[in-house]
Amino acid sequence: MKTISLRAVCSALLLFMLAGISSCKRDSPQDTTLKLISFTPEKGSEGGVVTLTGKNFSSTKEKNIVKFNGLDAVVSEAQSDGASITVIIPDNATTGKISVKVGDQQVSSAKDFVVDPLAPAITAFTPDKGPAGTVVTITGNNFKAPAQVYFGTLEGTDVVVKSKTSIEVKVPANVINAKIKVKCSGLEAESAALFYAPPTATTLNPKKAPEGAEIDINGTNFDLTPANNTVKFGTVVAEVLEANTTKLRVRVPAGAANGKLNITVKEQVAQTTDLFYLLATITDFNPKNGEPGTTVVISGKNFDNMPTIKIGDQDCNIVKEEATAITITIPNNATARSGFISITSRGEILKTASQFEVTNVWQMIHNSTAFSHSEGTSFAVNNKIYLVGGRGNSDIHEFNPVTQAWTLVNTMPAEIANGMYGDVIVANNKAYMGNFFGCANTAAWFEFNPAITGTAAWKRMADYPTSNAYGGIGFNLNGTLYSGLGSAGSNYIIKFDPAANSGTGAWRDLFVPSSPNRIYISHFTINGVGYYGGGYDGGVVGRTEFYKFDPAVSTTSVTQIKSFPFTVVGGAGFSLNNKGYVIKGAVPYEYSPAANSWTTMKYPIPVPVSFAQVANNKAYAFTWAGEMYEYIPNH
Repeated sequence: MKTISLRAVCSALLLFMLAGISSCKRDSPQDTTLKLISFTPEKGSEGGVVTLTGKNFSSTKEKNIVKFNGLDAVVSEAQSDGASITVIIPDNATTGKISVKVGDQQVSSAKDFVVDPLAPAITAFTPDKGPAGTVVTITGNNFKAPAQVYFGTLEGTDVVVKSKTSIEVKVPANVINAKIKVKCSGLEAESAALFYAPPTATTLNPKKAPEGAEIDINGTNFDLTPANNTVKFGTVVAEVLEANTTKLRVRVPAGAANGKLNITVKEQVAQTTDLFYLLATITDFNPKNGEPGTTVVISGKNFDNMPTIKIGDQDCNIVKEEATAITITIPNNATARSGFISITSRGEILKTASQFEVTNVWQMIHNSTAFSHSEGTSFAVNNKIYLVGGRGNSDIHEFNPVTQAWTLVNTMPAEIANGMYGDVIVANNKAYMGNFFGCANTAAWFEFNPAITGTAAWKRMADYPTSNAYGGIGFNLNGTLYSGLGSAGSNYIIKFDPAANSGTGAWRDLFVPSSPNRIYISHFTINGVGYYGGGYDGGVVGRTEFYKFDPAVSTTSVTQIKSFPFTVVGGAGFSLNNKGYVIKGAVPYEYSPAANSWTTMKYPIPVPVSFAQVANNKAYAFTWAGEMYEYIPNH
């Protein structure tokens, strides 16, 4: 067993106690002890002013009880930081200690204040304000010639000692708000009150602002109390929020006028050198969305004549101008874009709080990228869009419509690497894909889970019954999955059950439809019904026929519907708001199941596209290089 010495124990205890004391010192609250450190001047006579310096005086002057050798004195001023107070020497004061009491604390000066009946004292002065050259009469006691008078640190001119109780002096140039001091016979006296110089107002920051905005007025001789400064924009008084001697912060009032601002302090008026300009205020706009050419009313205040109005970077046509409303039209062309509506007012750009959403037009949201998914395959899962494979490419890129960016997220398994023209069925937030052309195993099918990274995202499924059946269709019809048609004589539609065979899936219940369409077929799904058409037949003849497959009606046949207006091969298909769409090159066509008719959409896509998907109730058409166009339907 080890032996611990008494000396070691005592040393450890001592260190512990010292550490505790040190910690207590660090954590002690702010010192609130009342202290009287000094006073100035050290001599004075009745009615004179003495400044006491210390700590923890009350900022409320009445709460400081001050006595000169036991005789009560009046506190004329107390600083907000508790560091000084100004007191008036009482009548009949005698030499002795100065005491201060605040609450239950009391302190006394270390040395006596000397009451000198011959010391000068200032009891009043008039006027209490004025510009340079103003004659001020100072009243007090024990004034003698020669005398010097100071306004703060600036010496007054033309000093005349009229009597022992009166002095006249002229206010010096560049005077600021300050107390007055009189020096004579080697002694000095200071006034209890400030002399107020005229305010000056120079610059504004900013010079242009809308109603309700805050601006700063720079100058001199402002009152420290905000309410004692009156600021007018024309005839309208503004609220003064903050004040110091050289700056006022004010809120631009409703009805503010353009021009110089007037500032009044102690009945003295100054005018800013800068001109103020009232900017327009945008409060709202309606409607919030619409197609190109839509009429929009912008509500607000103080609109200028002939303003410039844009949506994004495009000019809008102004239909009507009023002081509180401007009516505009959104650019009526295929290049109209969603964006903030901006008004240029007096050189400043004001924007709406939200964007106007341009509908029924295709807007580019992402330019071409460095990748190439030529002859690739696309699908959408969880409101994100994916491009898979293609000629010489095994990558999977994901597009996020929120960030409007493509990201490389995975790579195709070796069996389907570089695969082209594949078929995809999306179910349960997973993509089932296969029937790729130009890969190691054209019958291979895989499950892909975008929520998982790396090779773990892939699961091998059962082979398709026919090899090289690329360019066909894929449907999820109310939870039942179908694929079919395609090249290599694959003339059937077949059901796919991914849960069968312990999760590796099974193909079953095929049937041969009466349609001639085989490869590069356009297809989409509406309300549990699959629609397909176009493409080539078994040879190289382009087709216009379209069909619908409704398992609720028949699981072994299809029904012909209105043919597409033209032959269309490999046209991207999608559905949105119970309508179907097929894009032929750059022109989208809309199919209405209710009317069984095709119509050409009003606005084409700016460039031919290869793919289309839907996310967040918006359609996205894009090229194999990732150039992305967004379509927002009317709503």
